[in-house]
Amino acid sequence: MFVALSESLKDLGIDIEYRLVLPAFSSLADPKGFISENVIELLSKQSRVFIVLQLSSSMAGHLFRQAKQLGLVGRDSAWIIIDSFSSLLDSVNPFVISSKEGALGIKIYFTQESKSFLDVRDRFQQVFQLDYPEEDNSEMTIHALRAYDSITTVANAINRTGSSNNDSTTLLKSVMDRSDQEKNMTHYSDSN
Repeated sequence: MFVALSESLKDLGIDIEYRLVLPAFSSLADPKGFISENVIELLSKQSRVFIVLQLSSSMAGHLFRQAKQLGLVGRDSAWIIIDSFSSLLDSVNPFVISSKEGALGIKIYFTQESKSFLDVRDRFQQVFQLDYPEEDNSEMTIHALRAYDSITTVANAINRTGSSNNDSTTLLKSVMDRSDQEKNMTHYSDSN
């Protein structure tokens, strides 16, 4: 992702001044201290546009809180976050979200009114609450929906081929054939 972004920006005459790679949150003995050191380093740079390509929610919480305390979140700075991260914002606490005020992100929209979605969401919430009774938020995120769609697609492909002993090529062909059929059906229904 970084290479593609860097090349695209270079085509526009924009160079990336500084690249910060953060290790896994769980690998840090003192995450707060580590983040603090690195955010202070950002203060010495001229650029005030920050692009976050990939970050866990726990690391993001520390990063944005520290950046806000040091004045790097607000009027003179811009933070751009990618969809996989902005989609996680539904599942983090409001304090963490408030520290990201001024960040720009794109969140994938999916309709939540269709009967099929409501059925899946209700089943998801029932199972989630049974497995994680201490959790307050059992809303279905885009990540859970994508996982459900992927598993359903593979299960339907196995059912269509009539055997669970298929090789990967046969299974992929079944998935792709069905995908092509659905595109044609959508096109047909849109044109009438």
